[in-house]
Amino acid sequence: MRRLATMLLVLLVLTSWVRDVTAETLVLCAPRWLVLNTLVRGHGEAVFVSGITPGGHLLEFLLNIKTGTWSVVVSTPGGPSCIWATGIARASIKPVKEEGA
Repeated sequence: MRRLATMLLVLLVLTSWVRDVTAETLVLCAPRWLVLNTLVRGHGEAVFVSGITPGGHLLEFLLNIKTGTWSVVVSTPGGPSCIWATGIARASIKPVKEEGA
């Protein structure tokens, strides 16, 4: 469980630099209550980790522990929430040791 939390923390840090989405990327946006309701009721996912990016966006990682499905939702201040990424599998990742550690 600690490894999964570490992996999610890395995900939060990496996605905190997200600024723009290319035209080729399909992003589904709607009011936050509708996005979360769809993921919770439709896919059995629950918010597992959340955080605020330097730009003030709310980043949420939702996970269905039984099926392994997951979603990343980004909500803008006063604006829509968008499903930024989804997946159907999860894995525990060992942290990389720093040199000299």
